[in-house]
Amino acid sequence: MKLKLLPLLWTGMLCLYLSALQAQQPSAFDLKITGSYREKPLPEILSDFESRYPVKFYYIPEKVPFYPITVEFSGQPFFQVMKKLLEGSLLTFSKWSANEIVLVPDDNRNRIFVENMISKWKSGEWQAPVLTSVAEKSFTFGDPNTPASAGKHTLKGQIRDDETNEAILGATILVRETGQGQASDAQGEFQLKLSPGRYTLQINYISYQSQLNYVSLYTDADLPVRLISMPQQLNEVLIKAQSLEKGAQSTNMGIERLSAKSISELPTLMGEADVIKSLQTLPGVTNAGEGVAGFNVRGGNIDQNLILQDDAPLFNSAHALGFFSIFNADAVEQINLYKGHIPAQFGGRLSSVLDVQLKDGNMRKWVGKGSIGFISSRMLLEGPIKKDKLSILIGGRQSYLGPTLQQSTSITIKDSKAAFNDAILKLVWRVDAKNTFRLTGFTSSDDFRYAQDFGYNWQNYQLTGLWSRVHTDRFSTKIHASYGAYRAEQIDPEGNDAFALRNGLDNLKLKLDNVLSVGKTHALRFGAEGSQYFAEPESIRPLSDISVVLPEQVQKDNGREFALYAQDEITFSDRIALSIGSRWSHYQNLGPRTVWYYEEGLPRENLTVRDSAIFGAGEVITSYGGLEPRASLKLGISDNTSIKMSYNRLRQYIHLTSNTVAPTPVDVWQASNLYIPPQIADQYSVGWFLDGKEKKWETSVEFYYKSIKNVLDYKDLPELILNQRLETEILAGTGRAYGGEFSIRRTQGKLTGWFSYAYARSLVKVIGPSAAETVNAGRWFPANFDKPHQVNLIGRLQVNPTNSFTFNFTYSTGRPISIPISSYRLGSSVIANYSERNQFRIPDYHRLDIAYTVDNRQTRLKGIRGSVTASLYNVYGRANPFSIFFRRNEKGRPSAYQLAVVGSVIPAVSYNFTF
Repeated sequence: MKLKLLPLLWTGMLCLYLSALQAQQPSAFDLKITGSYREKPLPEILSDFESRYPVKFYYIPEKVPFYPITVEFSGQPFFQVMKKLLEGSLLTFSKWSANEIVLVPDDNRNRIFVENMISKWKSGEWQAPVLTSVAEKSFTFGDPNTPASAGKHTLKGQIRDDETNEAILGATILVRETGQGQASDAQGEFQLKLSPGRYTLQINYISYQSQLNYVSLYTDADLPVRLISMPQQLNEVLIKAQSLEKGAQSTNMGIERLSAKSISELPTLMGEADVIKSLQTLPGVTNAGEGVAGFNVRGGNIDQNLILQDDAPLFNSAHALGFFSIFNADAVEQINLYKGHIPAQFGGRLSSVLDVQLKDGNMRKWVGKGSIGFISSRMLLEGPIKKDKLSILIGGRQSYLGPTLQQSTSITIKDSKAAFNDAILKLVWRVDAKNTFRLTGFTSSDDFRYAQDFGYNWQNYQLTGLWSRVHTDRFSTKIHASYGAYRAEQIDPEGNDAFALRNGLDNLKLKLDNVLSVGKTHALRFGAEGSQYFAEPESIRPLSDISVVLPEQVQKDNGREFALYAQDEITFSDRIALSIGSRWSHYQNLGPRTVWYYEEGLPRENLTVRDSAIFGAGEVITSYGGLEPRASLKLGISDNTSIKMSYNRLRQYIHLTSNTVAPTPVDVWQASNLYIPPQIADQYSVGWFLDGKEKKWETSVEFYYKSIKNVLDYKDLPELILNQRLETEILAGTGRAYGGEFSIRRTQGKLTGWFSYAYARSLVKVIGPSAAETVNAGRWFPANFDKPHQVNLIGRLQVNPTNSFTFNFTYSTGRPISIPISSYRLGSSVIANYSERNQFRIPDYHRLDIAYTVDNRQTRLKGIRGSVTASLYNVYGRANPFSIFFRRNEKGRPSAYQLAVVGSVIPAVSYNFTF
């Protein structure tokens, strides 16, 4: 009996011992954690914990956050450490056993789910993601035992997406040993000149895994770079890419770059991310006010900006009369605004080039993104039709302002209408390793009605084809062909004068562009371009049976433009570089057209017509042209300081005719003709650029002066609509624009942003052969868009990895106006006597916007991932005057009144998602 009880006794004692041993084993919650982590993803930090402490983590690999985390712990309790690490994520943590910790979303905190998750880890079905914050690679080029040469070697590279094989534009390359920095171009290429030796190349790009390439360089070499897509919050890297391109090391000046991500982070009107509104946060870029189409750059008119989408021109970039732009932010890859040095491959406008590049569809997998906002929603879908061969990108946007307008207490607003939509389709065919073909189609449409008083509708159409061929590693060619059309209509729907006024413009464009690298110091770009403008006749028709409006049609001018260009980027040394080139343009004014001739020495008026001539279709009426030299020089003072200078000559052959402050959709694009010569501008710029230590700060000061010949201006109270002799209302003047821009940017840290101040003047002088063709007695006067002072302050605070706060403050001088300064009676009528043109100003403009974003798109790798942004536009509800008008008060005296388009704070919430 005793022998039978002995084994049971020993078993009981063993169980008690094991229980006591387990009770003595410390729990994970008793651990004290010490460690320092800089920009490490959560899985990497958890893996380090597992290697140093008795703890094991279980989580869903696809739902763990991958944004970089920077934290430091010194003997802190495990519980506090985990709360800090998961701050801003969608995960919570729980103890499964003494040393087993599970990380799951709140909706999955149940025993069955957790047991299933742990079993997948233990069976090997789930594993920790093999993805670190930085990939490290080593390369050796040449023989280190070869005697070092006195000169430098050229290290060229091309950066591509590891999955899609697409070139990456704007990736930053930093040589840690020398501080040299570059950004990859549109082909993903970069080029460095380095002495023989060993170097560490740090390569970054937003939403990609960073790379450290350890390069031993003893000969000229090509470095292939493949970056792995990695969802993360790299706002610092994004701004670095902009800084390196426009900072002290680059030859470029007066160039601003934005990405779709930077646009989405700014506070917006009604939650709609907008390309044009984002540009207006940059120094030297303004507009006339809320609800105004277009933008003004360095004292230029809105028609002096060349707007390109995939290299095809657009003639109206506005939705909803200028409240929004026609660009779908989700489809945008890169936005470049050239406002200083304009490369020779661009021409046809005087002030700036806005180059909007659309992204290519994903070649490897189907992905999508979209947004739901107060006034519109948008959707984008992209993926492979044939993997690695043919991809498609399709997107669209639709407004639904109707319900918003119905909430108004005003009957007039309730009866109004504002609707817009746009759609885009892009196909990319990778024919072989050397040839790629891209086809892009785009359309946009607007329909605006102000009750039954008036309305506008307008449309844009684009079809673009681009063939790219890489002949060798030094020579590539692009051939571009595009067709564009713009249509606009003004409607007066009721009464016996109901009418529809219509005009439009078609454009055909062909362009050949070549890039050739010659030796180690020259990068040549040369090509040819041709455009033809077909103006639709301006016409009016009655809209009802009772309308007394008679149908009428006025033929407009057609034009043809040719250009040849060449430019050489010459690198003399690390501190001296020169970009020099020229563009030769030639323009022809074409029939069909009736040309009127006037008496010499007399004002051009209907009464002074002496003859006319009829020109047939395609017949040349007159022509203009000439050289347009361009140059930009960089003189490095130190490794992080440089002085830059540039000169541009530009010619503009097509002009927007408008005598209103806010351009309307039916303003006519007028091609140069016998009486309207091309505008010609000469711009001189000089700037000082400083990159702070480790490029955390960037400072720049730029000054410019621009003289303009043949500025388009008008007689008092001009008749521009349906005028067969438009030249009788148009004057040619002289313009000058000058100013300075100061900018300081903080590019790294939790708080990033920039402050800028711009002083800009734009003046016009018109001296004609008679008093009727002279303005302000021949004295200089401010242009309609002259706004001397502009201040922008943009800030972004990264509260935690998923939460951010953004603010935007803007101030600008009020625009100039003419006002009645006295009046007199003529019989029973009171006639106003106006001041000289533009001698007064409306009150100054200022506004504060704020936004708070909770971005959970970075908290998982797959599935639907979303972010929510709440914003306040015009926080303190300022009624910024758009215009000033005058009415007689009860005493019969004129009194001034202000009209504000936005006079209160406008809240908005938008939801953005990817999948």
